[in-house]
Amino acid sequence: MTKKTYQDKDRNLDALLRDIETWFSEQGYQIQSNKTDGTWLLQAAKTEMWRKAVGASRAFNVLIQGQPKDFSVELSTGEWASNLAAGGVAAVLTGGVTLLVSGLAVGWSKKIEGDLWNFIDQKVMFGEKAKSLQELVVVKTKNTLEEKIKQLKNAYDQGFIDEVAYNAKKL
Repeated sequence: MTKKTYQDKDRNLDALLRDIETWFSEQGYQIQSNKTDGTWLLQAAKTEMWRKAVGASRAFNVLIQGQPKDFSVELSTGEWASNLAAGGVAAVLTGGVTLLVSGLAVGWSKKIEGDLWNFIDQKVMFGEKAKSLQELVVVKTKNTLEEKIKQLKNAYDQGFIDEVAYNAKKL
Protein backbone atom coordinates (compact mmCIF):
# COMPACT_ATOMS: atom_id res chain seq x y z
CA MET A 1 0.00 0.00 0.00
CA THR A 2 1.30 3.43 -0.91
CA LYS A 3 -0.25 6.80 -0.22
CA LYS A 4 0.45 10.33 -1.45
CA THR A 5 -0.99 13.57 -0.18
CA TYR A 6 -1.53 16.50 -2.52
CA GLN A 7 -1.96 20.02 -1.13
CA ASP A 8 -3.02 23.26 -2.81
CA LYS A 9 -3.79 21.50 -6.11
CA ASP A 10 -7.47 22.44 -6.61
CA ARG A 11 -8.32 19.43 -8.81
CA ASN A 12 -11.70 18.02 -9.77
CA LEU A 13 -11.64 14.70 -7.92
CA ASP A 14 -14.59 13.29 -9.91
CA ALA A 15 -12.59 13.93 -13.09
CA LEU A 16 -9.47 12.38 -11.52
CA LEU A 17 -11.44 9.22 -10.71
CA ARG A 18 -12.87 9.11 -14.26
CA ASP A 19 -9.37 9.45 -15.73
CA ILE A 20 -8.11 6.62 -13.53
CA GLU A 21 -11.10 4.49 -14.58
CA THR A 22 -10.26 5.20 -18.22
CA TRP A 23 -6.59 4.35 -17.61
CA PHE A 24 -7.49 0.93 -16.22
CA SER A 25 -10.22 0.34 -18.81
CA GLU A 26 -7.81 1.00 -21.70
CA GLN A 27 -5.60 -1.75 -20.27
CA GLY A 28 -8.40 -4.33 -20.17
CA TYR A 29 -9.39 -4.15 -16.50
CA GLN A 30 -12.91 -4.49 -15.20
CA ILE A 31 -13.77 -1.57 -12.97
CA GLN A 32 -16.19 -0.80 -10.23
CA SER A 33 -16.26 2.46 -8.30
CA ASN A 34 -18.20 4.17 -5.58
CA LYS A 35 -18.35 7.72 -4.30
CA THR A 36 -19.46 8.98 -0.93
CA ASP A 37 -18.99 12.36 0.71
CA GLY A 38 -15.29 13.22 0.26
CA THR A 39 -14.29 9.62 -0.62
CA TRP A 40 -13.89 7.96 -3.99
CA LEU A 41 -13.11 4.25 -4.22
CA LEU A 42 -12.19 2.34 -7.35
CA GLN A 43 -11.40 -1.33 -7.77
CA ALA A 44 -9.91 -2.68 -10.98
CA ALA A 45 -9.11 -6.29 -11.80
CA LYS A 46 -8.48 -8.60 -14.69
CA THR A 47 -10.85 -11.48 -14.09
CA GLU A 48 -9.76 -14.24 -16.44
CA MET A 49 -10.12 -17.70 -14.87
CA TRP A 50 -6.48 -18.64 -15.50
CA ARG A 51 -5.39 -15.75 -13.28
CA LYS A 52 -7.49 -17.05 -10.41
CA ALA A 53 -6.28 -20.61 -10.95
CA VAL A 54 -2.60 -19.69 -10.63
CA GLY A 55 -2.97 -17.07 -7.92
CA ALA A 56 -2.16 -14.21 -10.28
CA SER A 57 -5.47 -12.43 -9.81
CA ARG A 58 -4.76 -9.00 -8.36
CA ALA A 59 -7.31 -6.31 -7.68
CA PHE A 60 -6.00 -2.78 -7.61
CA ASN A 61 -7.72 -0.48 -5.15
CA VAL A 62 -7.58 3.30 -5.49
CA LEU A 63 -8.88 5.39 -2.62
CA ILE A 64 -9.16 9.17 -3.02
CA GLN A 65 -10.08 11.15 0.07
CA GLY A 66 -10.38 14.83 0.79
CA GLN A 67 -11.42 17.97 -1.00
CA PRO A 68 -10.29 19.38 -4.37
CA LYS A 69 -7.58 21.57 -2.80
CA ASP A 70 -6.17 19.02 -0.32
CA PHE A 71 -6.58 15.30 -0.90
CA SER A 72 -4.80 11.98 -0.70
CA VAL A 73 -4.59 9.03 -3.06
CA GLU A 74 -3.89 5.56 -1.74
CA LEU A 75 -3.06 2.55 -3.93
CA SER A 76 -3.21 -1.04 -2.77
CA THR A 77 -3.70 -4.50 -4.23
CA GLY A 78 -6.06 -7.32 -3.30
CA GLU A 79 -5.47 -9.50 -0.29
CA TRP A 80 -1.98 -10.94 -0.43
CA ALA A 81 -2.90 -13.89 1.81
CA SER A 82 -5.70 -15.10 -0.45
CA ASN A 83 -3.43 -14.93 -3.49
CA LEU A 84 -0.68 -16.78 -1.65
CA ALA A 85 -3.11 -19.49 -0.57
CA ALA A 86 -4.45 -19.96 -4.08
CA GLY A 87 -0.92 -20.01 -5.45
CA GLY A 88 0.20 -22.55 -2.85
CA VAL A 89 -2.62 -25.00 -3.62
CA ALA A 90 -2.10 -24.62 -7.35
CA ALA A 91 1.67 -25.10 -6.90
CA VAL A 92 1.11 -28.48 -5.24
CA LEU A 93 -1.13 -29.55 -8.12
CA THR A 94 1.14 -28.27 -10.91
CA GLY A 95 4.59 -29.02 -9.54
CA GLY A 96 5.51 -25.42 -8.69
CA VAL A 97 4.98 -23.83 -12.11
CA THR A 98 2.25 -21.59 -10.70
CA LEU A 99 4.61 -20.18 -8.07
CA LEU A 100 6.69 -18.74 -10.89
CA VAL A 101 3.58 -17.28 -12.55
CA SER A 102 2.38 -15.87 -9.23
CA GLY A 103 5.80 -14.32 -8.59
CA LEU A 104 5.79 -12.76 -12.03
CA ALA A 105 2.32 -11.38 -11.31
CA VAL A 106 3.62 -9.68 -8.17
CA GLY A 107 6.41 -8.04 -10.18
CA TRP A 108 3.94 -7.00 -12.85
CA SER A 109 1.66 -5.52 -10.17
CA LYS A 110 4.55 -3.34 -8.99
CA LYS A 111 5.16 -2.17 -12.56
CA ILE A 112 1.46 -1.33 -13.03
CA GLU A 113 1.47 0.49 -9.69
CA GLY A 114 4.46 2.58 -10.79
CA ASP A 115 2.81 3.39 -14.11
CA LEU A 116 -0.40 4.35 -12.32
CA TRP A 117 1.46 6.66 -9.91
CA ASN A 118 3.11 8.36 -12.89
CA PHE A 119 -0.31 8.82 -14.48
CA ILE A 120 -1.88 10.20 -11.29
CA ASP A 121 1.05 12.54 -10.58
CA GLN A 122 0.92 13.94 -14.11
CA LYS A 123 -2.84 14.39 -13.88
CA VAL A 124 -2.64 16.10 -10.47
CA MET A 125 0.45 18.22 -11.15
CA PHE A 126 -0.46 19.42 -14.62
CA GLY A 127 -4.25 19.18 -14.48
CA GLU A 128 -4.44 17.31 -17.74
CA LYS A 129 -4.97 13.79 -18.87
CA ALA A 130 -1.64 12.03 -18.70
CA LYS A 131 -0.17 11.05 -22.01
CA SER A 132 0.27 7.42 -22.98
CA LEU A 133 3.72 6.14 -23.86
CA GLN A 134 2.81 6.35 -27.56
CA GLU A 135 1.69 9.98 -27.17
CA LEU A 136 4.95 10.85 -25.39
CA VAL A 137 6.96 9.25 -28.22
CA VAL A 138 4.97 11.23 -30.82
CA VAL A 139 5.51 14.51 -28.91
CA LYS A 140 9.24 13.79 -28.53
CA THR A 141 9.56 12.86 -32.21
CA LYS A 142 7.70 16.02 -33.24
CA ASN A 143 9.96 18.18 -31.05
CA THR A 144 13.05 16.46 -32.44
CA LEU A 145 11.81 16.92 -36.00
CA GLU A 146 11.04 20.61 -35.40
CA GLU A 147 14.55 21.08 -33.95
CA LYS A 148 16.15 19.40 -36.99
CA ILE A 149 14.15 21.58 -39.38
CA LYS A 150 15.25 24.65 -37.43
CA GLN A 151 18.90 23.56 -37.73
CA LEU A 152 18.41 22.91 -41.43
CA LYS A 153 16.93 26.40 -41.87
CA ASN A 154 19.91 27.91 -40.04
CA ALA A 155 22.30 26.04 -42.34
CA TYR A 156 20.42 27.41 -45.36
CA ASP A 157 20.30 30.97 -43.95
CA GLN A 158 24.06 30.89 -43.29
CA GLY A 159 24.82 29.66 -46.80
CA PHE A 160 26.06 26.18 -45.88
CA ILE A 161 23.51 24.57 -48.21
CA ASP A 162 21.66 25.85 -51.26
CA GLU A 163 17.89 26.07 -51.72
CA VAL A 164 17.68 22.77 -53.62
CA ALA A 165 19.50 20.88 -50.86
CA TYR A 166 17.42 22.66 -48.19
CA ASN A 167 14.09 21.68 -49.82
CA ALA A 168 15.23 18.11 -50.48
CA LYS A 169 16.39 17.61 -46.87
CA LYS A 170 13.29 19.33 -45.51
CA LEU A 171 11.09 16.75 -47.26
